[in-house]
Formats: sequence, structure tokens, C-alpha cells
Amino acid sequence: MLVTDILTSGSDYFPGWVSILFSLGLALGIIHHLPCLIFGHGNRWFHGGHATMALSMIYMYLSMSYNWNWLPAAWQMWFFVATSVALAAYLTSRIIRRQPFNALWALLLIQHAAMIYMWYPMMGWNAIVIFVLVSWFAIETFGWVADLLPDEARMRANSSWIPYEIGSRQDRATTAEAEQPFFAPANPNEIASAHPVAIRTRQAHEHLVSSQRTERTLMAIMAASMGYMFYGMELMRPCR
Repeated sequence: MLVTDILTSGSDYFPGWVSILFSLGLALGIIHHLPCLIFGHGNRWFHGGHATMALSMIYMYLSMSYNWNWLPAAWQMWFFVATSVALAAYLTSRIIRRQPFNALWALLLIQHAAMIYMWYPMMGWNAIVIFVLVSWFAIETFGWVADLLPDEARMRANSSWIPYEIGSRQDRATTAEAEQPFFAPANPNEIASAHPVAIRTRQAHEHLVSSQRTERTLMAIMAASMGYMFYGMELMRPCR
């Protein structure tokens, strides 16, 4: 196959060059998440959730342009059903125990739930739901590009339009108390009783996305790829 055929293969909304560009951006995101998955930097479950979405999106883009069909859509749909249930259970458990959680976990849940709908048969799609999803991912893309979504720098400056952590006022007061200077005693056995609030908070407090431009760009590419996929597939639907 000629290079020109590779770049132009596919429908009007998913020519080869569009799918290749999005796939390269998503592949860079996977590569960026690998150190966190292999060496345990940051939260492995969070980065694993983004890596699996990126893999699924790459397959979907290339299947739209080059008619890949070796992986049943139902398998991927039910996979993201399982991950969405797991994420919802995790956030629910934090809420029940009155423990604050990083807002980026909620964004990850929205993305995984959207992946369920993306792999759901197109004939069952609803145009209003697609409009909401496309709008959401457009806003999310803009939020990452404009430095409006929460990361470590936004947390310190309190300048994001979504709070860095979500929790009750009591939880936030506890967090504020725990953020006071804390020095562990020389005897490790005394750490658990020295400042239990601080220890619990440090265990719960997560730095999932740094303020580096690279990370924010890769998060924006993920959101943009999902928004465009919903947009293009909706326009391709025979019955709208």
C-alpha cells in the first residue's frame, strides 16, 4: 500500500492521517504513563486507567480508518463497564468514610463511563447524549490547555475551576490541620501515635498530574481524541 493510500484510507471523518496523528499522541501518553506503572511513581491504578483508555482509543481510530475488526467491541465495552464499576465503588467508599479524594479520579470515572458508550452499538446512540459528551470533552480539552484543571500547581495556588480534592468541610479541616509541619520521631514505632492525622492525610493525598506542560498536553490529547471520536462517529451514523 502506498503512503498516500495509508494517509487517505478511511471515511471523510476518519482519514488515515487523522487516525495516525491521534494514535501517535495517545501512544506518547502511554509511554509517559509507563514509568508510573513500572516503577510505581504516582498511583499505578490512575495511570493504568489512562493507559488502557489510550490503547482502546488507538485501536478504535485505526479500526475506523483501516477496518480493523479482530477485537470484538463487546469485549471492550464490558471491560470499561468493569473499570467504571470499580472506580465508582472506590469513590463511593471514600465518600461513605468521609475521606476526601482527588478530583481527577472523578474525571477518570467520567472518561471510562464514556468509553462504555463509545463501544456501545452506534445504532443505539442518542444524539443528545453525544452532544453532551462532545461538549464535555471539548471543555476538558480547553481546561487542560488553559491550565484550568487541577494539578499540583493549581492545588497550591487554588486557581483551578475544579477543586483539587473533593470532600466534606470536616475532611478539609482535617486536611488543613495535617498539613502543618510534622517531624517524625526517631523511633519508627512511635510514628503511628505521633501525628495520626498527618499520616492518614499523606496516605490519602495524591499527586496524579504534575504542573508540567507535557503532562497537561497529553491529558488534552486524550480528551480531544475522545471528543472527536464521538463527533465523527455521530456524523457517520446512518440514522440520526
